[in-house]
Amino acid sequence: MASDITDLIADFIRQAEPDLSTRLEYQAQALEDLKCTNAVLGKWVDAHDVQYLLAAFDLDDHEFASNFPGMAHLKEHDRQKIIETFETHFEHCPRCHRKRSYDMEFNGRIESAVRQQKVNLGPQFQATNPEKPGEEVHRPQVNAATAKAQAPGQRAAAASAAVKESGHYH
Repeated sequence: MASDITDLIADFIRQAEPDLSTRLEYQAQALEDLKCTNAVLGKWVDAHDVQYLLAAFDLDDHEFASNFPGMAHLKEHDRQKIIETFETHFEHCPRCHRKRSYDMEFNGRIESAVRQQKVNLGPQFQATNPEKPGEEVHRPQVNAATAKAQAPGQRAAAASAAVKESGHYH
């Protein structure tokens, strides 16, 4: 079923954004033309959707340790300093500032496309999960911050993969 949901969301995005691949290619080229002012931070920004990255460092200690055991030694205070460092970097690095704005725009477009097509989601889930009195209907939890961007030119595929991998339903 997760694959059906992912495909459905990807279709929504393609319908809402017929020029998506062209725009993403343009954005990728624009980022290539800029140089990051801090290669270490820039690697993190390139590897992840910025909202996801900041949200991950903003988790409470228990959640952070269980999701990122290799960095469990970083406590909330340390991670807040990391977030502040990223925020300062975004203010001073034209490349990472632009990457952040592209990520925010893309996440907004995903959420908008899903919101616009929300009416179409109901029949899809009712066909696979018929409601029974007193039983909760399972619908996807769409959170654009979980849509990791692997590379600027692959954001749509990454968003679909993130939804598929997350298994977030409520």
